[in-house]
Amino acid sequence: MTRLDVHLDGTDLQTRETFHARFAQALAFPPFYGANMDAWIDCMSALGAPDEGLSGHAARDLGVVAIRIANVNTVKSAAPDIWAELVDCTAIVNARMLGSNGTPLIALAYEE
Repeated sequence: MTRLDVHLDGTDLQTRETFHARFAQALAFPPFYGANMDAWIDCMSALGAPDEGLSGHAARDLGVVAIRIANVNTVKSAAPDIWAELVDCTAIVNARMLGSNGTPLIALAYEE
């Protein structure tokens, strides 16, 4: 199993536009990515299914996607709704994975 490390900066996640742009860039989401949290959940859930074409980083042997966010206090204070959505949607993706293959997909780590 492989691990995919994604490094993002909380200062770049303070608006919905930049949040989705940074994730789309980091995970090579397709050009038709909807830039909303439903689309984020779908693309993130498909990281272990390369045939779905929802990420350039998808791989069948993908074990975990480690999302590391630096300067997390910036996004938590400037955009608490975006932070809450990230945490909630990460849990939704992991619940999907627990239901389908028994293994959570996303590990969310952050530092101040």
